[in-house]
Amino acid sequence: MTRHKQYMTGLEMATQLMKACDYFTGVPDGALKKILPHLDPYYPAPREDHAIAMAFGARLIGKKPCVLMQNSGVGYIGDVLLGLTTLYRTGVVIIVGCRGEFANEEPQHRAWGYERTRRLIRTYGVEACDIRDFAPDDLPEIITYNLNRSYPLALLIRRGVIDEN
Repeated sequence: MTRHKQYMTGLEMATQLMKACDYFTGVPDGALKKILPHLDPYYPAPREDHAIAMAFGARLIGKKPCVLMQNSGVGYIGDVLLGLTTLYRTGVVIIVGCRGEFANEEPQHRAWGYERTRRLIRTYGVEACDIRDFAPDDLPEIITYNLNRSYPLALLIRRGVIDEN
């Protein structure tokens, strides 16, 4: 399989995210490396479940949080995501870099892949959409809508959709 067609650059993605969010956290990932340097403020987290907890804490004090992670971290977020969503009914945006579609990727990434990631996120009761389902300029409005309705949203990014080089 060849890389997916580029949807936007890391700078363009960061610009769209910052129109809707004002608090960024996550576990650094090579597939998202062109986005992270442009996010302000960005608070690195040691694990994905910690990033979700940090984002929910930020939301409770009025911030509009966004978590960035790779799909292999989706397994870590289930308990904290379900618990905090149920208790506090608050929104968070989760940007998930999807690895595992290409033969040259590590076996643990291939085990995850795009479809398994999407299914697991939906099992948590969270809407999971391919970022390419939306026009780039519509992302801030879509993110704001989900934050205002106090519900998590996961936007999945396949390899090559955001520049990695």
